Amino acid sequence: MTLSEVRLYFDFKEPILGLYIKHIEEKYEKIPHTYHENLNSIVYNEDYSLMPKKLYKFISLKSGLSSLKSRNLQFSHPLGFRSLENPALCDTTEFSFERFYIDRSAVEFMKQKIRHDHPDYHPVDNAIGVHYHLYNYVLNFVERNKVLCLSNSFENDYMWSKFTDGICIEYDTALFQRGNIRFPSKEYHLIYGKVIYTDNLSCYPIDYESYDWVSNIIFAKKNDPYFFEDEYRILYSFDFDPIKTFSITEERRKLGADRLLERDFGQIKKEYPTFDKKFITKVYIPKKLKDNIDLLKTIEDLEIDSVII
Repeated sequence: MTLSEVRLYFDFKEPILGLYIKHIEEKYEKIPHTYHENLNSIVYNEDYSLMPKKLYKFISLKSGLSSLKSRNLQFSHPLGFRSLENPALCDTTEFSFERFYIDRSAVEFMKQKIRHDHPDYHPVDNAIGVHYHLYNYVLNFVERNKVLCLSNSFENDYMWSKFTDGICIEYDTALFQRGNIRFPSKEYHLIYGKVIYTDNLSCYPIDYESYDWVSNIIFAKKNDPYFFEDEYRILYSFDFDPIKTFSITEERRKLGADRLLERDFGQIKKEYPTFDKKFITKVYIPKKLKDNIDLLKTIEDLEIDSVII
């Protein structure tokens, strides 16, 4: 079920909706079930000991100054990647619903889940199953997760070309050990992974018995034009659970529709957790950067090393 099909789905009314669901089931039932063979080999949660000792944030001068002064990190909402400050780095497809779909087995799984959690609720038809797949995508994959994008090196001509008026902040990755970042939620996970670049971004069925599809959404990007980003990602997940106990309410189904169809849902929130300045180990400043007086004073006040390059 692609995003365009989702749009049509929310436009239909019963009884046409039942016929539409049947069409979707028949369509995806014919897709060869070889998707797991196409999954990239990505460790969903890389061991902390495998992280690089240093990671780098390329950032505009204005945002960089704010980050240094406040000692914070910007974890972006997945849907916010459609409108990042730097469009040249924005892959509008990577967190899109288009990256996976709902097939018959997924609908049946969801129906069984609803019956198990709500034994007094009858009947549970396919339309309800699809509704809650969409809701769970929004709530559990999108709303509960924020992404921090970093680079593996400051010596990256491609990234410097995208931040012509920016700086690069170097972090000691001990920062990402539990307890060193002050998040608003006390219950959270940090999930680490180097981005894998691939020629084709496959479409995967939602699968609640494996995390592989989640891994391939978060940590896989197109080779062209993003390969030279050399990106490393950290996922902040404050309650990651593919299936949450839910109630049968129209409000929850509407939430899924509003997010997916980009209706007026409310602001897409970022997280700006704070940390101790000791984890900022260096700031790289291009020679051609203008209006850097405030930047240099901030670095001096914080007693952080800087390098003009």
